[in-house]
Amino acid sequence: MFDPERFEELYREYYARILVFCLTLLHGDRDGAAEAADEAFVTLFRKWDSLVVDGKIGSWLYRTAGNKVKAVIKDRARTLGKVDLVGDGADFERSLELSESDVYFKNEIPEDEGVKRVVQALPDEYRDLFLLRFSEKRTLGEISESTGLPYSTLRRKIARMTLAVKGIVREMYGDSDINGCD
Repeated sequence: MFDPERFEELYREYYARILVFCLTLLHGDRDGAAEAADEAFVTLFRKWDSLVVDGKIGSWLYRTAGNKVKAVIKDRARTLGKVDLVGDGADFERSLELSESDVYFKNEIPEDEGVKRVVQALPDEYRDLFLLRFSEKRTLGEISESTGLPYSTLRRKIARMTLAVKGIVREMYGDSDINGCD
């Protein structure tokens, strides 16, 4: 039976890592990465009752996200008329073999404290948007409707907010591995 509290717990625990994983596979394509990460959690929701969650949910989410990335790549290739957006494919397959323990940041700040620090450091114009999108988990359509911002304007603001968050996180983690991520 679906457990909304457990689902929210898994979402909070894994979403950021899954998003970074998808960003890496899609070479920084934020829209595609967000789409793939969101779809992985939608799939988790849809298959909740048929899944046996025995401590391997992280691996399942990474594998599912990897499959969603493949779908994004195929869709983009079809749309753009390109054959391969990721490279030779071997790097993609190797990255899918990574486990959670292979992906980490040095001097990691506890998530709740890190999120609080990011929110406090954000400019006022992005703070509410960040909270709506990531704390309240609203879709872009819902945010657009509630704020009255046109969808295209909202996407640009979210892109700028993401850059601001990235800068804040770089400052928080100092010389950690995140400085090498672009």
